[in-house]
Amino acid sequence: MSLEAHRGSLNLALELVSVSLSKAIKSDTAAIRTDVHDIKQDTSQIPQIMDELNRLRVIVAGGDVPAATIGQNYILQQYLDDLTSYAETVCNDVEWETDSSVHALSRSSSPSGPRIESSAPSAPVIQLETSADAGSQVASLPNTDTQVCNEGDKTYLQPTKIVSTLDTSKTTSQAKKKIVLVGDSACGKTALCRRFLEGTFLATEFQTIFETYAAHIDGVDLSLWDTSGMDDNDRLRPLSYPDADAVLICFSFDYPDSLENVVEKWIGEVMYFLPGVPCILVGLKKDLHYDEKTIKELRKYDQQPVTWDQVNDTAKRINAFRYVECSAKTGDGVKEVFDILVGPFFPAVKKRSNALKSMFKRWSSK
Repeated sequence: MSLEAHRGSLNLALELVSVSLSKAIKSDTAAIRTDVHDIKQDTSQIPQIMDELNRLRVIVAGGDVPAATIGQNYILQQYLDDLTSYAETVCNDVEWETDSSVHALSRSSSPSGPRIESSAPSAPVIQLETSADAGSQVASLPNTDTQVCNEGDKTYLQPTKIVSTLDTSKTTSQAKKKIVLVGDSACGKTALCRRFLEGTFLATEFQTIFETYAAHIDGVDLSLWDTSGMDDNDRLRPLSYPDADAVLICFSFDYPDSLENVVEKWIGEVMYFLPGVPCILVGLKKDLHYDEKTIKELRKYDQQPVTWDQVNDTAKRINAFRYVECSAKTGDGVKEVFDILVGPFFPAVKKRSNALKSMFKRWSSK
C-alpha cells in the first residue's frame, strides 16, 4: 500500500472530524481550536468526501497487496469502511453505533494460492464485507493458516487460507469480546495466541504487523487483535483499539526492558486511547525465568530476568485488573490468561457509540 493512499485517507478523516465538530456546535464555531482544524460551515461537501472514500476503497480492495503489508491493508480497508459509514450518518444526522454492523474478512487468491518461491508472489487480496444484520452468523475475525516468507532481511507470516475457530451454530446468542494484545516487539504475543488457538508453539520469532484471531471459550466469542510493538507502527496500532473490552499488556521474562516499557510506553498509550478499559498484565516466556542460558546472556548486559518484585510493582503502578504469567512453549498458564477474560468477575465495558469518532479527535490532536 502506497504512502500516498495512507496520507489521503488520514486527510479525509480529518476533514470528516472537522465537519462533525462544525455540525455539533453550529452556532459556536469560535469555541473550536482553529489551530487544530479548519472548521467547515456546512455539510454539503460530505457526499463528495463519501465518493472519494468509496473510490479509494475500490482501489485498495482491487489492488495487489504485498505480503509484507497485508496487515496494514486490512486495517486501511476497515478504516475506510468505518469512515464511509460515519460520513453517511453525519450527512443524515443519525447517531452512529459502531457495533450495529458485522464486518467479515474474506480473502480471494488464485486457485494455486500464494507461492513463496515466485519472484513476484501473488498475495491474497483482502476485501471487507459489511452485513447490516447484526444477528447474521458471520465469523467477524477468522483465524488464518500461514506460511513463512522471507523478503530481504525480514521474515514474516503470510496467510494462506481461513480457518474459523467459531462454532457458527452457537454464535447468534453468545456474548462477544474484543481483546487487544500490546507489548514490545518479539515479547511473545503471537506465540501466545497460536498456543491458545492451535496448541502449537512457534519456535521462531516473527515480526507481526497486524493479526486477528477468533476463539470460543465458555460461551463467549473472543476476537483477539495481535498488534505490532514496533515504534514504526505507533500511528497504525491505534486503529485496532475502538470497542475493545480488554487489553493484554505483555512483557517477556527474558527481556527486562519490555517490563519497563509497560510503564514507560504501553499503559500511557492504552489509557490515552482506551480510558476505562480493564488491563491484564501478562508475563510471557515463563520457561526462561530460571533458564541458565538466558541468565548468562543477560549478565553480559548487567541484567537479570524479570523478578516478582518488579512485576508486582508494575502491576500496581498501571492498576492492572490481574497479573498472570505463562509459557507458550510449554503451555503452562496459557488457558488461564483467557479464562480471566470470560470469568464472572471480569468488569464489563460500557460501549461508546462514538468510539471511532472520539479516537479520531484524540489521534489528530496527538
